[in-house]
Amino acid sequence: PHTADPNRDPLSYNSAANVLEEELRARGEFATWLVYAFGNLNYHICNFDVLDALKELQNEGALLITTNYDDILEKHCGLDCISRSDDHKLQDFLHRSRDGILHIHGSYRRPEDVVLDATRYYKVSQRDAMKHTLENVLDTCTVSFIGCGEGLHDPNSNALLEWVAERTYVGHKHYFLVQEDYKQHYSPLVRLTYRAPHKGQSLVLNRILERIIFPTGQWLQTSDGHGFDVDSMAFSKDGKILAATSSKGVVQILNPSSGRRLQILAGHTDSVT
Repeated sequence: PHTADPNRDPLSYNSAANVLEEELRARGEFATWLVYAFGNLNYHICNFDVLDALKELQNEGALLITTNYDDILEKHCGLDCISRSDDHKLQDFLHRSRDGILHIHGSYRRPEDVVLDATRYYKVSQRDAMKHTLENVLDTCTVSFIGCGEGLHDPNSNALLEWVAERTYVGHKHYFLVQEDYKQHYSPLVRLTYRAPHKGQSLVLNRILERIIFPTGQWLQTSDGHGFDVDSMAFSKDGKILAATSSKGVVQILNPSSGRRLQILAGHTDSVT
């Protein structure tokens, strides 16, 4: 399959998606095309580390929400698809009485919910029910956005992250996990970076989200019991060293598995990213 050109204006892809969707819907072939394009992507997966980590996090109580149209997570985790238009299942999911994967941009199984172009994204983003759902999750949970592959060049995903970054949060800090060569920042989301394409991402999920972020929800806690606010984090290539920065210009070097502080680098006159 062709990959998106990161230097090309992402809106041009969005315009093409709009034309494609209108043509397929006019011919009555949109649902068939969705199944063909997204129904069997699980057969093309060679590395399951990230999926295994997400499954483990879900088993520990994390809510899994995706902007993808495929059912890779459902098949790997053995969970149902939760559609934003199914109010009953959606409320059960949010109250944790039903397990599943919430598709906020739609699933190929529900063509009427799929968001491909900017026009449909705008309509969905303005729906009070969907906005309330996302606001509820952001206000009551610690959220980590996991950026992976070409999905980061999707203008709809970018618009979602910008909307999240514009809000003010009390009591919860949220995170953005992304490969280090992706330069976009969404402050106040704490930026977590990794180097190795998939292995590094799963190391972060297993060692940080499960053991450090989720237990505290607001700050990074070290093995000596001290916590501190973080603005951004980065990992060594092997995932064994973590550098965490704060708005006070302090960099702390940690062992991510144990939380043990290895070194403190102070003296910076401004924030460090």
